[in-house]
Amino acid sequence: MSLQINPHVLSLLARVSVICGFRLDEVLAEVAPEGYDTADEAPFHLSLAALQRLHEVAIAHSTRAYFPFTLASYFAFDHAPELDAYLASSQSLRHILPVLRELPILLHPALRGDFAVEGEELQIRLELSRDGQRLEFPSYLEIVISVMTRLMEQVMGRPIDFAVHFRHQPLVAVEEYVRQFHARPAFGAAFDGVCLSVHWLDEPLPQRSATLHAKARLRLERRLQELQMDAGLGRTVEVLLSQNPALTMAAASARLKRSERSLQRGLQEAGTSFSSLQSQVRRRVAEAMLLDRDLDIDAISAKLGFADRSSFSRAFSKWTGMSPQRFRRQGVSPS
Repeated sequence: MSLQINPHVLSLLARVSVICGFRLDEVLAEVAPEGYDTADEAPFHLSLAALQRLHEVAIAHSTRAYFPFTLASYFAFDHAPELDAYLASSQSLRHILPVLRELPILLHPALRGDFAVEGEELQIRLELSRDGQRLEFPSYLEIVISVMTRLMEQVMGRPIDFAVHFRHQPLVAVEEYVRQFHARPAFGAAFDGVCLSVHWLDEPLPQRSATLHAKARLRLERRLQELQMDAGLGRTVEVLLSQNPALTMAAASARLKRSERSLQRGLQEAGTSFSSLQSQVRRRVAEAMLLDRDLDIDAISAKLGFADRSSFSRAFSKWTGMSPQRFRRQGVSPS
């Protein structure tokens, strides 16, 4: 079976191949000896095996530039252009951070991103995993971190003092990393990601606009739903719950035009359940809403579908080990 490549992805690879100094047709012939084809409906992400092979061959064939950093420099969210408006109109980095949890939709299903505060340091951590097992794909994480740091500086409108961490050792001359990140990364670190001072969290973004951000958020949510409709029943239900965390199983079944029993059985076959998905979504939405200190906790609990504030507080404490009030004081997710 031939490799299916989205036209936008193929166009990106073509531009990058010129800069890196390799023939794209030769690289693709090695990656997919059975041939490749383009189709508008092809996903923006390749399978992890094909992606790893593409990196391996492209790096080996590059003669003028390092493939991961070049790809990162030209990468754009062509499949979700609404993201640009969402990021630019945000009030601060604090309001942007929850987007990390959408990386499986935006970049690759195996990619996970989260953030935490350690003392005066904000840590943004990335990981590739499947079935709970971490996957080793260092060149891909180099791309993701390069894109992430570039976007943060773009929305901030000025350079940010950040430290880059890689679990792996350098894959190319250290000077290439210094040129890319303006400082030497920490290699052999405990995690892959970026660290920066917490004072950047609430620095006002230059293009912030509450009105534009609200509109951009709605458009982005619709786009994320479109991107995930073909990702399986579990993810489809998760998207529905993200739009309305108070959604009942009966209402979800009606939206999906199937019986409750059929929905329950389908989720069970997918290795999950409606209540499990709802708890995951409620936690994610609660954490994001608690970052906005203008939102009342009673209003948050109602939005999430809890009977009262006490019920919400008990559930939140079970999820995170702390009360909503303490989480809000701390400022970001401990996980």
